Amino acid sequence: MPSRWLISILIGFVCCGLSPAQAQDTSDVQPATNAGMYLTTGNLLIGRTYNTATLLNNGKVLIAGGEDINSNVLSEAELYDPSTGVFTRTGGMNMPRMSHTATLLNDGKVLVTGGNIGSALTASAEIYDPTSETFRMISATMTSERWFHTATHLFNGPVLIAGGGSSSASAIISAELYDPVSEKFTATGNMTTTRAEHDAVLLVNGKVLLMGGIDETNVLASAELYDPAKHTFTLTGSMTVDRFAHTATLLNTSDVLVTGGISGCCTRLASAELYDPWTETFRPTSNMNVARYSHTATLLNNGEVLISGGANLSGSLAIGELYDSRSATFSYTGSLQASRYSHTATLLENGNVLIAGGAGGYCTGSCSATELYLPGTLTPSGLISLAFEPSPPCLSVGATRRFVAIGTFSLTCPQLLYHSLC
Repeated sequence: MPSRWLISILIGFVCCGLSPAQAQDTSDVQPATNAGMYLTTGNLLIGRTYNTATLLNNGKVLIAGGEDINSNVLSEAELYDPSTGVFTRTGGMNMPRMSHTATLLNDGKVLVTGGNIGSALTASAEIYDPTSETFRMISATMTSERWFHTATHLFNGPVLIAGGGSSSASAIISAELYDPVSEKFTATGNMTTTRAEHDAVLLVNGKVLLMGGIDETNVLASAELYDPAKHTFTLTGSMTVDRFAHTATLLNTSDVLVTGGISGCCTRLASAELYDPWTETFRPTSNMNVARYSHTATLLNNGEVLISGGANLSGSLAIGELYDSRSATFSYTGSLQASRYSHTATLLENGNVLIAGGAGGYCTGSCSATELYLPGTLTPSGLISLAFEPSPPCLSVGATRRFVAIGTFSLTCPQLLYHSLC
């Protein structure tokens, strides 16, 4: 019978066509098990790692900050245009930053917070306006300097900024909210423990799941939930293994997929697990084919998750994998043209994924080479129809709004995955 499945969509113009790109020899990598592939695209103007990449409402990608091949912290920013495959310079940040955050706001602007400015850490923040292509400093600063923190855009507009490291501690416990209207930061309840290099995911119920990372002495398996209605953090079920430098991805099933990372004193992980927001528990799923950390995980339009790059004891990785939530398995899907870790992966409006920056392999130092992952399919199998909430999905010119898309599929609803969504 048909089942209803919560799916992620991006409402916008679809860019048709790609710039010509020639694949390099990949005969020494694992064969792909689907038609997806990585192809080269235009190079970054400045090779960088520990930068941010943000998809703008105009379909372009803002690349900001990071560290170059000479270990200089960058203020420079650039834009990638998927219609041409070319990077162009845009206005630079007011301060150099690496290991900062960049968050798209409801008005289409980008909030940049914290980071390492080269000589110190900062509590400062700035806003990028894609219309004028300029950054401006926010007069208010965060309640704490931080880097390797998380910034999560909540459904009601504010941005939750949590954890990270400071100049006096490798991990801090504080959290705060940024109000886009007043452009001010205010403290919210502290986390249950100090965390840095953790992950944060906005769940379908509006709460934020924060998991793993490091405190001042240990790698963490614990996880907690932030409730924006109560401004409180509470413990939830712990991961099956402690990890940092991992990824966490919200699936179309409403579960969260956690992959890889480093456990304890330097064990590189191939393991993966799922968090169920309804039971508030983690459970194991199948392992990746390759252990990796500092990789990327991107939810594709077809519902699969693309795992790209990273590193392990053998060095930086080029091998890509796909996670299929229906079969709960990972499969090979071609290989990056350049092995890399600590890079970015951005889902574009046309369904392709932009891989940019990072380090490792023949991206010695900081990588300027970029590439696109082209999925074998853009549509989830068995999709019959889509319904939008709220309906109809209409907007006036220049307005922004969040929508939920419910897909009807020609398959039986798995009991443990879909719950009340069925």
